Amino acid sequence: MANCKVCGAPGWFFLLAKTGLCANCGRMVAMEVSQRASDIETASRRVNDTLNPDSKIAGLDVVASNLEVLSRYESKGIPTLTESPTARLEATRSDLKEFILSTARQELEALVGRVSAATDAQRKRRLYSDFLLKLADYRRRVGSQ
Repeated sequence: MANCKVCGAPGWFFLLAKTGLCANCGRMVAMEVSQRASDIETASRRVNDTLNPDSKIAGLDVVASNLEVLSRYESKGIPTLTESPTARLEATRSDLKEFILSTARQELEALVGRVSAATDAQRKRRLYSDFLLKLADYRRRVGSQ
């Protein structure tokens, strides 16, 4: 007899649904999947609507983190979204990396202009330092994928 895919309860003590979940886990998973799907949809809309690069990156991070959880369910054979969360997660990670790289390039071009216009060496150093901190953050975000 099969066990619940989440809690491991044996099927002979607890009736399992077609999804392979006991009643308690079935309700909890359904609520979580619904909430995460809603969060993904909301974050995706924000990503499409905003022009702020930091907001886009944060929104893509929210989408990716929710898809990671749903892909764990998918790997256990538990149905979640109509499309594969794992495939969508890979696409989201790819989009995030591409967006971070293009944003970094745009910020570098803007930095070159600001540094050229700055006459004070201290100001130039501050501009470079701020940009290096931003690059370190971008590297951390891309590397954590």
